Amino acid sequence: MRTIEEQRVALDCVALALSNGRDLTDAEAFYAFVTGERQDDAKLKLDAVDAAFRT
Repeated sequence: MRTIEEQRVALDCVALALSNGRDLTDAEAFYAFVTGERQDDAKLKLDAVDAAFRT
């Protein structure tokens, strides 16, 4: 479950998306961008690939 702060950020992303004629898919993208979730996920995947090559 998200913390209160994370919930507020998520709701802000939903409000931002919907107020600009976007949908919840865009809200999800906004949230991933704001929180760095996509960047973190990409780094984890690259680190896993790097570790696999080193073994």
